[in-house]
Amino acid sequence: MAILTCQARVEAMRQLTADVRELTFRLQEPSTLPFTAGQYIGFRVPAAGKDKPVSRLYSINSAPCEAGLVQLLYNYVGGPGTEFLQGLTVGSAVAFKGPYGAFTLKEASTRDVLFVGTGTGLAPFRSMLREYLPRGLQRRVTLLWGVRHEADVYYQEEFAALEQTYPNFRFLLTLSRAADGWQGLRGRVTQIFPEFFSNVENLEVYCCGSDAMIHDITALCKARGECPVYREKYF
Repeated sequence: MAILTCQARVEAMRQLTADVRELTFRLQEPSTLPFTAGQYIGFRVPAAGKDKPVSRLYSINSAPCEAGLVQLLYNYVGGPGTEFLQGLTVGSAVAFKGPYGAFTLKEASTRDVLFVGTGTGLAPFRSMLREYLPRGLQRRVTLLWGVRHEADVYYQEEFAALEQTYPNFRFLLTLSRAADGWQGLRGRVTQIFPEFFSNVENLEVYCCGSDAMIHDITALCKARGECPVYREKYF
């Protein structure tokens, strides 16, 4: 798939939590970006103390079927990339390149699918779910997503609706620092994984998050047998 230089404008922005924002871009030139769910785009942004712009990469949060749009999900951490994105407003013109990456669903496989994400590592999985479930994906798919607090949760109603619509999809949300009143799962994704997956014989796992989480999930899988583990590291 060719790498394109894209011109776009900010069409919408939505503050999902205190520090997580969803940005939607409307493509101008070209008018569409052919990509596979799970891929990412790259911006060149200014950085303090640097003579030249630096590259910052973000997974696409929207699905390829949403033609003409590219949506991102980011956590504001104060680095050059999020400083740049945070300064955008509706109507702002931007340029980016893409698509990049091979963190995509293995469509020829017949194994059950487990997506494991933490924080905004959710983005490539949301893209995959929005693309493949409506297309009739028959394999059993589980999304295991972890955040710290209830205030950090977003898209909960969207994933609950997908569960109702597609019987082969299951959404597991866990909080690592849950308050006393939380009624759902508690603990890190690495603590929840063994509760639901004692056997990995017919499973393939996709991890997106910190290097430590990916390392631990991979080790848990290996302790239970042999299964493919695909990785996309977020910091």
